[in-house]
Amino acid sequence: MKKFQFLKAGEEIKEYHALHAYVEEHYQEGKTNYLFVDEVQMCPKFELAINSLYSKGKYDIYVTGSDAFLLSADLATLFTGRYIEIHVFPFSFQEYCQYYDDISDKDKLFDEYAIKGGLAGSYAYRTEKDRTNYINEVYETIVTRDLVQKYTLPDTLVLQRLSEFLMDNISNLTVVFFPLVIRNITLPPILSDKKALITLAWDTLWLFLTIFEVCNHSGDREGMRAGYIAAFILMAGVWLVFWVARYLPVNGWIKAGTILIISCIWMAFTNDVYAYFAEHKKQLTILSTHFSDWTNHICVNANVCTLILIFGGIAGGGLLVYGMINRK
Repeated sequence: MKKFQFLKAGEEIKEYHALHAYVEEHYQEGKTNYLFVDEVQMCPKFELAINSLYSKGKYDIYVTGSDAFLLSADLATLFTGRYIEIHVFPFSFQEYCQYYDDISDKDKLFDEYAIKGGLAGSYAYRTEKDRTNYINEVYETIVTRDLVQKYTLPDTLVLQRLSEFLMDNISNLTVVFFPLVIRNITLPPILSDKKALITLAWDTLWLFLTIFEVCNHSGDREGMRAGYIAAFILMAGVWLVFWVARYLPVNGWIKAGTILIISCIWMAFTNDVYAYFAEHKKQLTILSTHFSDWTNHICVNANVCTLILIFGGIAGGGLLVYGMINRK
């Protein structure tokens, strides 16, 4: 049967030489010597004493401390040799039920857990006020003491407001994921170059005016309105095709098929919008298709649009399939 001797160091051991000497003084031959050091960060340069004791191979060492001082990134530089890091989290709901050894009414237990939280130290207090005070003390210790001391933060008020904001929005997916999405967005080179942006704006204006001049064949107010709308739609289609061709991360065959299909659909869509505003035509162009009639201009327009959609769709689909088969 193993016998254990518990030794509690006093407040005077706040220097690594004293820590090392104290442990060596109480070493017992022929026994398994366990060394537990709690809140080790309170001893400056503690890693020197711990590494020295570990190198002797006589101790089974356990070190605990605040996460603010013992972060994963710090452990590799502090300790030599092999170590195992154990994270201690607040109680989960399952652990909460095991603590009270009562699962007769899980709904009631969950309501209590939602109020009390997972800090097991607060469970020892009987009143809600005492539990709240304990949780506030833990919060103040972590935020205003540990983090401020470790990183020498000049403004504790900003840190406090930031932590309160994060706690208030802990279940808000937008707050969690939106910054991650923004950080991982890579802007195209054309949007990160001021000179390229000026060129892009000028080319867009020139394209808009060109399309407007072509569409505004009548010169009256309705023709101008139809020209503006058609110019906007066609311009959007042109730039959509440009972005697909320039930045879509696929091979050339898939790009070509995608561009062809987009162009055919966009052409038919623009034609219908223009017909609606210029000629007040509410019927879709393809519904006026009559391949037996090539004399009426409405039927001719519809026949041409339909043929473009059919052959463009077939060709674009073929290019997509070929590109999918031959992609690496």
